[in-house]
Amino acid sequence: MEMMRERVRLNASAEHPLPIGIGIASGEVVAGCLGDESRAEYSVVGERVNLAARLCSSAAAGQILVDQTTQSQWPGGMFESQPIEPLTLKGYAQPVPAWRLLTDVSPAS
Repeated sequence: MEMMRERVRLNASAEHPLPIGIGIASGEVVAGCLGDESRAEYSVVGERVNLAARLCSSAAAGQILVDQTTQSQWPGGMFESQPIEPLTLKGYAQPVPAWRLLTDVSPAS
């Protein structure tokens, strides 16, 4: 939510505002340096990374979408969320359940 608030703050004075959506998926990933010694990049890979990217692509400007695993791991009331219609995502045979965070993204004072 802080990332979204900061983007709203920056957009308020930007010549070319950049609206963003965010996707979050929880689970195991593989992290490390990929590539050879001359062009190694630190990155994460795995199905959960792919799901987060797909959720991000599905999020409208100002939205934060989370997967079922992420939503189910929050202690009650930590973040208010609303289920959305399951998403048909590239690379997934079945529609994927998702939740939209109900957030106030006005800049922090």
